[in-house]
Amino acid sequence: MHKRLLVSGFLYHAKTEQILLHQIAPHWSMFGGISQNGESAQEVFTRIMQELINVKLQAKHIYPVYDYFSESAHKVHYIFYAEIKSMPTFPMESASILSWFTFKQTIKLAVREETKHDIIISERVIKAQARTNALTA
Repeated sequence: MHKRLLVSGFLYHAKTEQILLHQIAPHWSMFGGISQNGESAQEVFTRIMQELINVKLQAKHIYPVYDYFSESAHKVHYIFYAEIKSMPTFPMESASILSWFTFKQTIKLAVREETKHDIIISERVIKAQARTNALTA
């Protein structure tokens, strides 16, 4: 029997420094799902992004942020982001539930406490990676 994993994440557009979130009324949230049939955390993230917003991700563009034991879900929760070059467009009916935000804008959004924490940590990881990339360039 495989342990079920909880996985969440978002798309990140580096040029505009925006992340894609979706709304599950009344809160904004990362995209998430639970593992199936022994999938790895990265495989879960890839699958949920394909299923939920029809975006096919390449493994080399997916980055782990961190993982922790979620008391509320009683599962290990893995956080990822996928860096994308161009911002995908979505059908008009999706516009009310999908939106791009800067990290600063997310502070004002209605989000759960766990999600707020995950976004803050994600921003720190992304900025640290950008500093590292700038030093090695």
